[in-house]
Amino acid sequence: MYNHVLIPVDGSELSEGALQATIVLAKRLDARLTVFYALPTAGAYAYATVPPFVERSELDAKTLQEVHQLISDSAATYLKGLVARVQQAGDPPGSILVAAECVESDEPHRAILDAAQRLGCDLIVMASHGRRGLGALLLGSETQKVLTHSTLPVLVWRPPAVSPAS
Repeated sequence: MYNHVLIPVDGSELSEGALQATIVLAKRLDARLTVFYALPTAGAYAYATVPPFVERSELDAKTLQEVHQLISDSAATYLKGLVARVQQAGDPPGSILVAAECVESDEPHRAILDAAQRLGCDLIVMASHGRRGLGALLLGSETQKVLTHSTLPVLVWRPPAVSPAS
């Protein structure tokens, strides 16, 4: 059915949950998996937040170019760690074919769609907070943009609902 799944990640708990679900899916489908990160350009850091996988203490007194290099290096380390985790999740370990891809772009949704086409993926799995109404309109969503523009199937993973304590 699906042979090559692209899973964009950003270091957040939400993308971590989506990755775990995608590992299970890839095992069941016997599909290849590509873990993807869209690295913002150096100028974007003046306006954007720093990814969670970057050590904040290393950011003091750095130029934008130095911040960019730190984030680029951290992204490579982060992706390498994810690939190792996916490989260990296979049964037997190493049975899931996995690769990592990092592309510099200030438009993550376009980078995701381009990577999926270029790599021959036939499914994209993305996380979503599931915001509705004005919150969704104001915040925007890379997942929504991918859904709107993709010609490939997109599976949207949402975190399980937490039931209120009794």
